[in-house]
Amino acid sequence: MDKGLLRKQILGKRDALSRKEIELRSEAIASSVLLLGSIVRAKTIAAYISFGNEVETRSLLHALGQMGKKIAVPVIENDGIDFAQFASFESLVTGRYKIPEPKIKKKISSGEIDVFLIPAVAFDLHGQRIGFGKGYYDKYFSEHRPKGKRIGLAFELQIVDKIDHEPHDVKMAMLVTEERILNF
Repeated sequence: MDKGLLRKQILGKRDALSRKEIELRSEAIASSVLLLGSIVRAKTIAAYISFGNEVETRSLLHALGQMGKKIAVPVIENDGIDFAQFASFESLVTGRYKIPEPKIKKKISSGEIDVFLIPAVAFDLHGQRIGFGKGYYDKYFSEHRPKGKRIGLAFELQIVDKIDHEPHDVKMAMLVTEERILNF
């Protein structure tokens, strides 16, 4: 299926979720994520700050902080992303595309990140993903080649059988939904 059409279909389904459904599904996802061995062992975790109808990460970020984890969040600069240390929700400003990001951008090197929690519009049953089409995560991973484990977070309705992908597309090692955990 055409990626543009797939984006439109999945975003339509995701946008139809109520705030309560998003909260309940996100809580289930966060509970599973917090029990993963790779999360428990990690010192530094990169995670996105949710906006819109994405899997909500605010409570997850809070729990990771309570566990003593160093948290990195994406910041958009020029035509790519980098990761900066997350201090608190109060220290965030609205960045490009209305995505919250740290006001003070204390960069964290790709080699320091043990786990990446990654959003997408859709994931498939083989670990492939499609985002909003800008390729930020794909560019970051191809340029920096970090060793950290890539874990996708999604609602079950964002999972499709197969996504056509290019050689440069980033594959996940794991996917966590409110119903299951898939390893690739």
